[in-house]
Amino acid sequence: MADLDNFLDIARELFTADTTDTADATLIEHTRRVLRTCEAIVALPELAGRRIDRHCLFVAAIFHETGAAGHPIGSDEETVRKRSADLLAAHAGQMLSARQVARCQKIIRESLSRSATVIEAQVLSDAVSLEDIGALGVWSELRRFATAGRSVSEALISWQRKIEYNYWQARIKDCLRFDSVRRIAAKRLETAVAFMAQLKREHFAEDIKQLLDESNQGT
Repeated sequence: MADLDNFLDIARELFTADTTDTADATLIEHTRRVLRTCEAIVALPELAGRRIDRHCLFVAAIFHETGAAGHPIGSDEETVRKRSADLLAAHAGQMLSARQVARCQKIIRESLSRSATVIEAQVLSDAVSLEDIGALGVWSELRRFATAGRSVSEALISWQRKIEYNYWQARIKDCLRFDSVRRIAAKRLETAVAFMAQLKREHFAEDIKQLLDESNQGT
């Protein structure tokens, strides 16, 4: 199979084909992160001994989001993955065997299914899900709010609702497949919670008020 850099070059061209979409620049970075995460997950002791087609997994990771290029943020994920699978075959099929193309497409399509039995699809699913949890998840969330012209207060309200309904805990429990990845996600969530708590403190000047209260108590 061709070197992964060749596939990355093709994906980059697809992402930047429509330069009017400012989201495409972030898709390239997202793709590289997901690829790195997939490489790290398959190296976890928990997956030792599992038969994993690493190269097909990594190619699928590179192409899994290409279908989002030129489309609005928040496009239906199932449509995006189907389009991504088609783009892989159309633009990289000549560098893969027919079996490998079919395998890569299956990985991409099944990565959205909670009932996926293909191990590579499970790994890709966990890698993508981790993007929503922790500091990266906070960055993406705040970016969406800022792009839509929504306020910090609205972002804080949305975050608080997710905390109250145990949204993140449910995501970790129900959407992640591997125990090791769940533990990583839980650690990342702790970081996100701390950051959002600090954002709330600064937004409402709670840290300054606390300092004033402590100063008044000392007089």
